Amino acid sequence: MGGRPRGVDLMSWCARLIVAVTVVIMMARQTGLAVAFLPTLVATLPLLVPLLALAVLFGVLAHHKIVTMLAAACAIVISVWWLPVFTPGPTSVLAASEQAAPGLRVLAFNAMASPAAASGVVAQVKQHHVDVLVLSECGPALRRILDVQGIRNVLPHRVGTTTVNGLVVWSSHPLTRREVVPLSYGGEVVDVADIGGDGRTTLQIFAAHPMSPRWNMGSVWAADQKEIVSIARDLPETALIVGDLNMTRDHLPFRKLQSLGFVDALDATASGWQPTWSLGAGNPGLATIDHVLGRGVGFDDYKTLTIQGSDHHAVLTTVTIPSAIG
Repeated sequence: MGGRPRGVDLMSWCARLIVAVTVVIMMARQTGLAVAFLPTLVATLPLLVPLLALAVLFGVLAHHKIVTMLAAACAIVISVWWLPVFTPGPTSVLAASEQAAPGLRVLAFNAMASPAAASGVVAQVKQHHVDVLVLSECGPALRRILDVQGIRNVLPHRVGTTTVNGLVVWSSHPLTRREVVPLSYGGEVVDVADIGGDGRTTLQIFAAHPMSPRWNMGSVWAADQKEIVSIARDLPETALIVGDLNMTRDHLPFRKLQSLGFVDALDATASGWQPTWSLGAGNPGLATIDHVLGRGVGFDDYKTLTIQGSDHHAVLTTVTIPSAIG
């Protein structure tokens, strides 16, 4: 008598919980707080939009106006934050007269040191005429199998480490190592030379694989991300940052890279929300953490590729390069 149905109360509490959790994650996004599991939750922020829609419905049914408005506002803000992946960015096209050569095809993939990934990697490199391959978690066994399967026939130049979680860069153009960056899973700054075939155009690439934002590794993750931003500041005006960066556009370090002039190929080509990592191969994607970021370049296309043996998707893009660099 006189009370609300238990179902309505349950909907009201569910809506409040969704909004409360969302607000905490959004605050972590804005402040860059890297405590415990917060960086991981920030990485999956877009997944909260459907839950917020449910919170709006529950709020309406429970006649809870404040919760309803807060849920709607949070959903709108998150959507606005991700709007750039649906609208063309400032470096999506370079005039043909500004290009040094046909587009440089770049492939980034975390192979999880899986020998099963070797055949898929070589097949994708050949099929898509890849010029530069950045392979994270490329251990000695995987690298030996890649050599056996002919990776050096199509990408003869190589720079990288030999550890279990090694980071290796392959290229069809001459490579020169400039710097080894002390990230948890490897970092390499390399020069890719003779891109135009005339011996004049060289592009600098920072290949990086920092610590993942696991709940117990927040401080290490934050230190690695700080190092990435620091290296990025010293890169030339025309450069790439490539690899499993273990950050999404909702992480503060990503936005710091944007403030330095780096644009994600995903944004530049308006390719939409395309998660590159999931909880196991074949499972739905959860977060977009693998990237090709560029400053002073353009991007003509973007796609994610599925390669057996990893819970990551590979990222493939064509980089257009101005003729003035070298």
